[in-house]
Amino acid sequence: MAVRPDHQGNPDSARPLASEVLLAETNWRELSHARGGAEEIPAVLRALLDPDPATSACALEQGLEPVRHQNSIYAATLPAALYVAAILPDPRTAVVGSYVLEMRHQPKRQQIPLRAALLDWLHLLALDADDSCLATAEQLGFEDPHMEALRAHRPAFFHAVFEHLADTNQTVRHAALAAATSFAEDTGLIGYRVGLLPFAEQLLATSADHRFRTAALAALDRWGEVRDNDQEAGLPTRLPADIRAVFAACGDPEALATEQILAGLRADSEAPWGEYGTGGLTARAVQLLLKDFGISSSNRRFHDGSQRRGFARNQFTDAWTRYCPQPEQPAATGG
Repeated sequence: MAVRPDHQGNPDSARPLASEVLLAETNWRELSHARGGAEEIPAVLRALLDPDPATSACALEQGLEPVRHQNSIYAATLPAALYVAAILPDPRTAVVGSYVLEMRHQPKRQQIPLRAALLDWLHLLALDADDSCLATAEQLGFEDPHMEALRAHRPAFFHAVFEHLADTNQTVRHAALAAATSFAEDTGLIGYRVGLLPFAEQLLATSADHRFRTAALAALDRWGEVRDNDQEAGLPTRLPADIRAVFAACGDPEALATEQILAGLRADSEAPWGEYGTGGLTARAVQLLLKDFGISSSNRRFHDGSQRRGFARNQFTDAWTRYCPQPEQPAATGG
């Protein structure tokens, strides 16, 4: 999602713009970045969706570097970022390529979807214009109209990234959560903060990326929900969410046998269940992790006539609603 960019910081959220319209209606010749004029930025932005992932990576990592050079905000930064947000739903951003996630202890190329890299870029941009950066600028007596303009658009960026909290790819989900928690500093987004906390807990249970984890921990700390840093602390919350995915993959039957659920959980290479404990997640471990939710297996008769221990789908309804809700789709703005 994007909104008409007003470079004085007054977003017209009632007018969503498609990415190509955004490019056409922005006067790039009047904008600048760290290396001068921004006339080349439209070509760089279009290259993000090039069929060749190597071209996309070059555009993101080198072509867009001037609009975020040394963590600074320039006149061209906001419209470039709005374009990045606008293309997030494009199916081409699901293509996996080799990307470097910046500002890590040991940056290295990872095979991840372009969407994850774009969300991470937006997350780092949000940090460049967060409340602490604004406070520092004010203490030094600086006025930064470009930062103010970007901050005025934080609700638009939030809604654009929020839609990807339920992406099928874990890195995309984590990058979306990191970006969402940063943009949610905006006081107009207070009502969304509590809903982000379960996602933050799930991230802490599964991610080793220090940048993602820092964002999740900061959100929990800022919003009054400090949690234990140990990865094990979030596993019980993650389990119902992953079981929901197993039910969905099986066509959402009324019940599944315990061995079916275990097989589905272990098959997810991005989840911790295949390496849980000493030999992977077991039926007993599932019972223990679900105990606090009041969920336990029982003997059930299945359509094939067999009788096995398993779980009914409706046993998880309360846990799914309370602890791992699916993000609601933001309401579309009319124009």
